[in-house]
Amino acid sequence: MTRRRAVIGTIAATALVLLLGRWGSQQYADALWYDSLGAYDVWQARFLNGMALRLGSFLAATAFAFVNLYAVRQSVVSLVLPRRIANIEIGEEVPSRYLLIATLALSALIGSSLTRAGDLWWFALRARIGQPFGESDPYFGADLGFFVYWLPFETEIYYWAMLMLLVVIGVVVLLYALTPSLRGTRGSLYVSA
Repeated sequence: MTRRRAVIGTIAATALVLLLGRWGSQQYADALWYDSLGAYDVWQARFLNGMALRLGSFLAATAFAFVNLYAVRQSVVSLVLPRRIANIEIGEEVPSRYLLIATLALSALIGSSLTRAGDLWWFALRARIGQPFGESDPYFGADLGFFVYWLPFETEIYYWAMLMLLVVIGVVVLLYALTPSLRGTRGSLYVSA
């Protein structure tokens, strides 16, 4: 391992420890504040549902982005970057493991940018613990509890999934545009082999 990699790794580890420490101290202070008000159960429900929402959305977005970006990566046979030594320009092929690492990193970046905010925890809580009303809607035949508890949560998931789909489509089209695979002829686009 080179000295530069060791320095970058140390800086990244220090930044991660500082960020996790800040987040942990915020959660601890919030827990103490809710406990002093006698509402520790509210904090616990807020924390658990918020973390489940964040973690689930991160994992789903990262996996969806990785599957699509890996398909783009498979279509790139080789990536040759020009290297210049004195007055000589030499093409150097990027190893496939670096392309896979770049795919993983970009997928994690997209997943972290599409992570749902934890302030929507009450949507998840209502969907999880909502009780049926015992009264059915005359048009759809569904219990009224469905419209109060589950439907708002499902609507939020739908809007998030549409946003995730549009972002990943945009990134995939951009990556195909950067490769020679995407061609335009007679006003239409097609992907070459």
